[in-house]
Amino acid sequence: MKCLARVIPRAEVDQGITQRDQFNSDEFPIRETLVREPHQNSLDGRSPLFHGPVTTRIRLVEPAIENAAYWGGVLEPLRPHLQASRLDLTGIDLSMPRILLIEDFGTTGLLGNADDKDDLNFSDFWRRFGLSHKKGAAAGRWGLGKLVFSSASSIGTFFGLTVRADDPSRERLLMGQAVLNNHKIGQTDYAPHVFFAVPAADDFQLPERDYSTVEAFRKAACLTRVDEPGLSIAILCLREGLEPDRLMPYVITNYFFPILTGRLVVEMGDKKIDTASFDELAKSHGGPELADGSLINFIRQVDRVRGAAPGILLGADWVKEGVAEGLSDADLERARTSFLAGEMVGIRAPVQLRRKTGAILSSYVDAYLQASPAESKGQAVYVRGDITIPGESRSFRGRKTLAALLALEGSVVEFLGDAENPAHTRWIGSADKLTAKWSSAAEKVSAVKRLLNDLNDILTEVETRIDETALIEFFSIPTPATPEAKKKPKRPPPPPPSPPPPRPATLKPKAFHVAAKGGGFLIRGNPAADIPLPYQIKLIAAYGVRRGNPFKKHKPLDFDFRAAGALSAKAAGASWTATEPNTILIDVASHDFKFEVTGFDTERDLELNVRR
Repeated sequence: MKCLARVIPRAEVDQGITQRDQFNSDEFPIRETLVREPHQNSLDGRSPLFHGPVTTRIRLVEPAIENAAYWGGVLEPLRPHLQASRLDLTGIDLSMPRILLIEDFGTTGLLGNADDKDDLNFSDFWRRFGLSHKKGAAAGRWGLGKLVFSSASSIGTFFGLTVRADDPSRERLLMGQAVLNNHKIGQTDYAPHVFFAVPAADDFQLPERDYSTVEAFRKAACLTRVDEPGLSIAILCLREGLEPDRLMPYVITNYFFPILTGRLVVEMGDKKIDTASFDELAKSHGGPELADGSLINFIRQVDRVRGAAPGILLGADWVKEGVAEGLSDADLERARTSFLAGEMVGIRAPVQLRRKTGAILSSYVDAYLQASPAESKGQAVYVRGDITIPGESRSFRGRKTLAALLALEGSVVEFLGDAENPAHTRWIGSADKLTAKWSSAAEKVSAVKRLLNDLNDILTEVETRIDETALIEFFSIPTPATPEAKKKPKRPPPPPPSPPPPRPATLKPKAFHVAAKGGGFLIRGNPAADIPLPYQIKLIAAYGVRRGNPFKKHKPLDFDFRAAGALSAKAAGASWTATEPNTILIDVASHDFKFEVTGFDTERDLELNVRR
């Protein structure tokens, strides 16, 4: 096994490795992506021949003097490339590397032709960058995730040893890679990817197969794999702050769903994270989201019922017509009654997908909601296949509901996978991979992203109110004193507000329901409400703002109900009049009236104040 650097021909365009910041940001630090990437790959690579949970082992191997000669011989040929790449080698001894090991078991290993390029994952992992042949339910799509392994190394270097499940001989294949910068040594330009491999006659990089060479590496790196199928990653010269105890919180917060549902076990040093130990470890490492146990109990409850279809089915046109339109009056009343009683509500939302080839696929996502305990915050979990999508959960904050959106059916797993960013933390309706393969994709992604929020608003019947004094403590400006003002006696402080009346055992039906609809909202009357007709509704709308009252900060340039333009309003059983750029009066003539407005900017949050 040699250190192989590829010379860049003079006519080739220089290309830098510029995507590292996608795996290390303020929102998702490298500790989190270093956990997400290997576990995502391991769950993708679950072996059909193995029955049981996928197991991963994460360990830190400290430098050992008895291995110094071995590592010096392996890594010293890399030194000039490290120096030419302008890496800071201060304090780094190449003969004494700290090593982070990430090994998986119960998986297929890296399949495909190890001696040539093909479309399977051995080539994707070692021989491609920014390209991937993963499809279907596989979590990865971009071919960039492996960047996190080199990013975790002070010298950009990692090794991989794989045993393939389809190989009866259990042959071990070893390769290494350093991902550096374009660099020049003397007058020779080198590509950023430097391999540790066996050179073919044409300098093609081949894996090391020699038993004694592989065994020497295995012992020096302290790998636990002998000949079991799977993949072992060794990250050399580990950066500070990426030790297993610093990674454990991210295992718990990112992979609680497959752990709690018995599909994943993670061994970190002397600790095992599985269904039995999860609750206790979550208290100390799971942060405030998991510490009180309410979300854990909710996920376990979801797991018990998810084998059967939820009891309520949205109408087929809910994506276009809105969630409120997708629920029959009977299902809406049944769901709200169950929710207010503290029971879990399960709703299946059908999603019809159309490939650019014309093929139509019928799929669905399942939503589960339950009022959170009085002492707990509301939280939402978005799951695609075996991975959570943490960026989507942030849009649900502030609600007193526990919720889960599960995308587990094959075609919707593929569809939403194509919508993900490289770090698999968000769904993006305009993603290139998505729009290249699917028709009307953005509308469906947006509807799925909003589903939990829309269902929660319908079930909880939240109506917003303007509190004129809510921000007075922060934004009030004292008036300069005048002689007359000084003579005025101080007003006595207002009496404390009266406590709210006790909640009646049976809630009086609301006169109407408000729900989000693609690019707007829908207000629908409730025929069960005993409200004298006619009556009037006042609606005020505004785009959300970072600070202050959004309704007071509305500008006609945002939208104007009085002007013809992008907004489209229609009513049935009611009439309406725009009195201000963002204010409408609706005169209701029928208990089952409908009023909807569409055409708002879907990239901005729309806030409504609706009252009778």
